[in-house]
Amino acid sequence: MKIEQNSYLRFATLVKERKTGFIYFDTPELPKMEPQPDDTDYVIEQQYDRRPDKIANFLYGDPDLWWIIAVRNDWEHPQFQCVVGKKIVLPSTRYVEELIG
Repeated sequence: MKIEQNSYLRFATLVKERKTGFIYFDTPELPKMEPQPDDTDYVIEQQYDRRPDKIANFLYGDPDLWWIIAVRNDWEHPQFQCVVGKKIVLPSTRYVEELIG
C-alpha cells in the first residue's frame, strides 16, 4: 500500500492482527506544530464553512493537507470546528513544505 507524502497516514503504523489477518492503521501520531513568524491569522469565510479541505486546497493546492490546519488549530473534529467567523491560524506554505518534505 502506497501512502502519499501529504497524507496524515504516513504518521501512523500499519498493523496486522495475527489471528484474523486484518490490516489497519493505528491512530496517527501527528507532528506538533510550533507557531511560526510567517503563520497567518484567518477568519473562516462562508465558502469554507465546515470544509478545512477547501481551505487547504486554496492555500496549499492540495485538499488532502486539511489535517495540517486541524493540527495547527488543535481541532479534534475539524468538520465541526471549521465554522464561519472563527479565527484560526494558517501555517505558511514554507512551513508546510518543510513539514511534509
